[in-house]
Amino acid sequence: MSERNTAVLQSIREKLDKYPELKSRQLHDMAIRLDSSLAAMSLRSFHARYVLPILRERSRAEGRMRPARARKATTARKGQTRPRKEAGTASTRSAGASDTTAAASHEERARVRAIVLRLAQQVAAAESRADLVALIGGIDDVVAEIVTG
Repeated sequence: MSERNTAVLQSIREKLDKYPELKSRQLHDMAIRLDSSLAAMSLRSFHARYVLPILRERSRAEGRMRPARARKATTARKGQTRPRKEAGTASTRSAGASDTTAAASHEERARVRAIVLRLAQQVAAAESRADLVALIGGIDDVVAEIVTG
């Protein structure tokens, strides 16, 4: 991605100091006059690259936002697994126990899904508003069925 034009960034900062109610459209038009290459940038991209960082910086300075988080040195990518914990930690389980827990969790999820789908079918089949209200009024039974398992 191309670098931000520092002259435009400084000009926007000054304009927002002087006129805090200015909108991104007005700032974008002004920035195009300063740097014609910004005309190719959409208003949304302009706002994200030029206006929003200034607004966030000010909010942090006023204490209205948390400080920016530092980036992690390494990030996990999709498909990669997290490193395993040490063998002596309390949260470590054997592979067999983990598989059993995963299977039970999958079965529980399938059971709850079936109950919710049945409720959805009953809602779709309701012929009148009164039927629908009666069905929704009996939601406690559905909740009890889900909770009791």
